[in-house]
Amino acid sequence: MGGCYIRELFMPKDQLAVTKIHKQENVFFIMKGSFSLLTEDGVLLIEAPYHGLTKIGTQRIMYVHEDTVFITVHSIKKTTVKKAEEQIFAEDFSDPIITEEDLNILKNNI
Repeated sequence: MGGCYIRELFMPKDQLAVTKIHKQENVFFIMKGSFSLLTEDGVLLIEAPYHGLTKIGTQRIMYVHEDTVFITVHSIKKTTVKKAEEQIFAEDFSDPIITEEDLNILKNNI
């Protein structure tokens, strides 16, 4: 809708989850549940309700403690799910959209 792509992800309790690599910033909302998030600075406990910002180059590793609902909102120009995901996610960190500067900002802000 109007360049806004909203994704809802259900993560069941006791699941280890690894996200895709993000090629663009987006906001996210934890509507229900809790999980531990591995960062360069250690493990953070995230509990609903919670909201945050995903930076370019982010890939998350999470352990889900309770059934969790995770919503992401992306600004896109594509009109199909497949094309939207190609715009949002990188196959690996060599994607030219993810710059060295992005990775340095990400490392310094986490």
